[in-house]
Amino acid sequence: MEEERTVAELTFHYKDRRLASFIFDTQETADDFVAALTEVVGEKGIKDFRLSGEIKTVYTDDAI
Repeated sequence: MEEERTVAELTFHYKDRRLASFIFDTQETADDFVAALTEVVGEKGIKDFRLSGEIKTVYTDDAI
């Protein structure tokens, strides 16, 4: 049984306010999501967004 794994947390800020955080199973999935968001919002809209990301370890109840 896998006791721990890593996930990518991506936090969106819009006009300097935290809008939302999302957890992705891999960094590649998070990167794809950012690319899609950038395409949808466009170059003008992206200036109001700030993104920050972090790789985190997630533990199962048994591992704690």
